[in-house]
Amino acid sequence: MIRIRRFLKDLEERQWLDVEELSGWHIRRARYIRPGEYAYEPDRPESDDSGRLDGVHGKTYFLSRVVEIPGAWRGNPVGLLFEAGGEGLVRVNGASWHGVDRNHTFVPLPPERTMAEARREWGLA
Repeated sequence: MIRIRRFLKDLEERQWLDVEELSGWHIRRARYIRPGEYAYEPDRPESDDSGRLDGVHGKTYFLSRVVEIPGAWRGNPVGLLFEAGGEGLVRVNGASWHGVDRNHTFVPLPPERTMAEARREWGLA
C-alpha cells in the first residue's frame, strides 16, 4: 500500500508541466438572501492568503484577482486549479465560465481565443 501511495503522489506531482500559485485575492464577504441577492459586509481592503474560508451556512465569498498568463505558456492548454472545498462559479472577464466544487477543481482556460469563441467551441454559448 505504501508503494501505491508513493506512486500516486509521484503521478500527482507530474501531471502539470508548470504551476504558478496565485495569491493576493481580493475577498468580498456577503450573506446570501435569495438567488442574485446578497447583503454585503463592509468592504475590507485586505486580502486573505490563508487558504481557508469559514464555511458558514448562508455566507458567500466573492474572490477576484487579475491573472496574467505567463508568456511561456501561450499556445499551450492552460487551466486554473481551484480547491475550495465548497461550490463556486468561476467568471472570466465578467462572463460566467465554469462551476467548481469538491469533484470539479480544474477549470480549463482559453489562452489565445476570446471568451465568446471558446464558449461556442465548448458548447457553452
